[in-house]
Amino acid sequence: MVLPGVLGFNLWMVAVGVPLVMGSAWISAAPLNALAAVLLMAVLGPVTLAWGCLRRSGPLLLVGFPAVAALPQALLGGGATPLMPSPPWSLCAISLVGYLIASAWALERAARGSAVEAVHPPRDRPLPKEGVPARWRRRLRVYRGLTALTVLFPLVLIWQLDLRRSTGEQLATSFGAHADAARALFTVAVGLLSIVVFRGYFVPALTGHLQHDREITALMEADRRRARRGRPRVTFYLWVMLALAAMAAVVWQRAR
Repeated sequence: MVLPGVLGFNLWMVAVGVPLVMGSAWISAAPLNALAAVLLMAVLGPVTLAWGCLRRSGPLLLVGFPAVAALPQALLGGGATPLMPSPPWSLCAISLVGYLIASAWALERAARGSAVEAVHPPRDRPLPKEGVPARWRRRLRVYRGLTALTVLFPLVLIWQLDLRRSTGEQLATSFGAHADAARALFTVAVGLLSIVVFRGYFVPALTGHLQHDREITALMEADRRRARRGRPRVTFYLWVMLALAAMAAVVWQRAR
């Protein structure tokens, strides 16, 4: 999980770290409670990223961290007197897409390695490599085409949202001073929509292929039953409480 961690930290630096440092002139005049809330909200991103990499958690890496990384800009950016300058949206969008692709790839690779180890223990020797059959070459072409579509889909949406001048003018007309915050939220929405497309159209094709193997099918069914019986751990409620406390502190400070 090294690559998702590096790209996630880069995304956090572009979206939160650098804008927070550039807008740090207000810190000397800010109340202590507001400063603590902003710092807690900013630090919550790297903590969520590190915890997701250690646990190899898909929800934390693909949903939790992007949402937490966009939270400071959504609450502190934009407006008549923004506390955080807006980051370069094109660089931020590229960082987000690269991070999401690397995280999905790392999670898929970790899950595939766990399944292979469960079916074939490490003491077993792999079979000798042979030529790729024609049916596999056809499937590989389909899988590569789906992979290309999963990459092009978010790139086209991000180009339409962050790089087209007409879109920027429409956002400025619709949201006024909050156009930058709206653009940040829409960029996160594009990332989440890309994950839904990836999970809904790319993963089922691979799942349908893997279901031809009875052992893997039995293993997946056992994991599915175990996941249905599972409950969130204490750490999940802890992070939710911290996020809600940070948001409440920021909203209370801005409403004063």
